[in-house]
Amino acid sequence: MSKGFVGLSLLAVGLLAGLPAEASVIYTSRTSTVFGNCGQQVVGCTSYSQTSTDFSPFSASFSGPDPGNTDSSQYQVSQQSTLAQNQVTVSMSAYKQGFDSASSSFDLHFTVDTPTDFTMSGKIGYWYWTTSAAIDLSGPTHFGLFDVTCSSSGDYNTCNYSNQFWIPPDSVKTLSPGDYELRVTAAGGGADYMGGGRNATANFTMTFAPAPVPVPAAVWLFASGLLGLRRLKRSMS
Repeated sequence: MSKGFVGLSLLAVGLLAGLPAEASVIYTSRTSTVFGNCGQQVVGCTSYSQTSTDFSPFSASFSGPDPGNTDSSQYQVSQQSTLAQNQVTVSMSAYKQGFDSASSSFDLHFTVDTPTDFTMSGKIGYWYWTTSAAIDLSGPTHFGLFDVTCSSSGDYNTCNYSNQFWIPPDSVKTLSPGDYELRVTAAGGGADYMGGGRNATANFTMTFAPAPVPVPAAVWLFASGLLGLRRLKRSMS
């Protein structure tokens, strides 16, 4: 009986080892902030700020024009961000003109318990000097060198994010276990360069999926299970 139990157990474990492991991504903290500020010399403009630290969907949009002269000083800032069980989506923009300033930020800390496959896609855009936009992932696994492709057109700079066009190690497709921080920002401030308004945008999606257990381990356990059944059959004959 004990030999049969061991053989069947090994066989079951071997079969299960060939199946994908459940992804284990745990969100530990999240901070979303939208901020719009009027320049000191602007009269009649109101500053706004909104922050969320829970895990529910976040949506905020503010604007602060100068009623006396809307063409020279104003800001517009927004963010929509959602945390689903296996996906993070962020969309934000920050526009400023004159001496106003605007910023939107998304900061997420999460833990990966098992090797977890992921896909990412996104794009940031910003004007030089007075605006900025960024997507940063820090932790045991980093974006690969070819996960970010930047291009520029005139004074506006854009960067695309995707880990689906290259094979490892040029493009990272699996997160190692550990603690991670994902930060997405778009901001603008200071005096405009050569006049006119300046805009910064950031859009990003990150999707998690189970990473399969290596095949060699599954094959070894499956063979062990078959061996146990074979021994059981001999002992009963």
